[in-house]
Amino acid sequence: MRFSYAEAMCDVSHYLPLAQAADDAGWDAMVVPDSICYPRDSDSTYPYTADGDREFLDGTPFLEPFTLIPALAAVTTRLRFHTFVVKLPIRQPVLVAKQAASLAHGLRQPNFEIEAELLVSELARELGDVQGALAAVDRALAACNPKVNPAVPLRVRAEVHRARGVLLRRVGRVTEAVEAYVEAIAVFRTSGSRRQEARAKNALAYAMVVQGRYEDAIALALESIRIDLSIGGRFQLAKTLTNIGQSYSRMGDVPRALTYLKRSRDAHERYGDQDGRADTLLVSAEVALELGEIDDAQAFLDEAATLAAVTSNAYDRTHLAAVSASLARLRRDAPTAIEFAVKARREAEQQALVAFHFFAMAVEAAARVDAGEVHSA
Repeated sequence: MRFSYAEAMCDVSHYLPLAQAADDAGWDAMVVPDSICYPRDSDSTYPYTADGDREFLDGTPFLEPFTLIPALAAVTTRLRFHTFVVKLPIRQPVLVAKQAASLAHGLRQPNFEIEAELLVSELARELGDVQGALAAVDRALAACNPKVNPAVPLRVRAEVHRARGVLLRRVGRVTEAVEAYVEAIAVFRTSGSRRQEARAKNALAYAMVVQGRYEDAIALALESIRIDLSIGGRFQLAKTLTNIGQSYSRMGDVPRALTYLKRSRDAHERYGDQDGRADTLLVSAEVALELGEIDDAQAFLDEAATLAAVTSNAYDRTHLAAVSASLARLRRDAPTAIEFAVKARREAEQQALVAFHFFAMAVEAAARVDAGEVHSA
């Protein structure tokens, strides 16, 4: 059992000596508060006082925890630090994750540093900053160096390689992505991390799709599903089924493609799995377009657009614009096709999404030819 010393909003001059005293007395950690201001009016009852009143906060000094913790760490030797709460809604999440990573680095806590940098990478990726996301995951990989931090588990290093593979694939460095996935899978298999192994195999399956190795993609995706089902998992089943459906579509086996994509959409619905749902809908729209089923494609696009508007996922937004351009061209609406293709191309350029960039350029060129703009094409 570990014991934490909790101190809330005391005289600011007391924090450093209190931290030193707690360190000397053998406490494992010190917990610090987070608050912004004293609310004069509130429509809720405070749960931690007998009468539900907050007057004890009136006139109390508030110190920002991510600024306070480094000062406390500088005067102690073994104490760890936590916050009671963090008022995240009033902060920029990427900044909070970066602050946490910086704190962990300064406090020589590599496991926390790696976790925080991976969160920075994920948030940057969602915002469309793929290069920033790659930089964060490279910092996490550096923190995994066994010569510097030998206590970092191999499984953690493998998770960093998996995350790096996702980003490398998005920027078109697919061969490097495959190498990262293969290394991650080997460690996950050795360590018995079955869920992570399934996740990495599904990611590798998509890289195989990008490389045109569709049979390999299907085999890997099916193995990922077998692992998930053997451990009772449901996470990512829908995404894996989408990879299989997309592979069959590229191989020209449209009936199987439609079957797997329907299973994927059903899995998203059945398990409430929103991860990758917009992508599943957009792949479904692409297959419908290949069959000339414009109404079905439009329905898939409309649902994907609703999801993308809620999540603000930059990757889905780019994919959506590219498929919308293809649909407009099929409807012989060249001006709209050009508009969507230009939007997709610019989004892809900003995010270094190589595959979408070429996709959008191809659709834009064809649409300009349709519009008689041969020289522009």
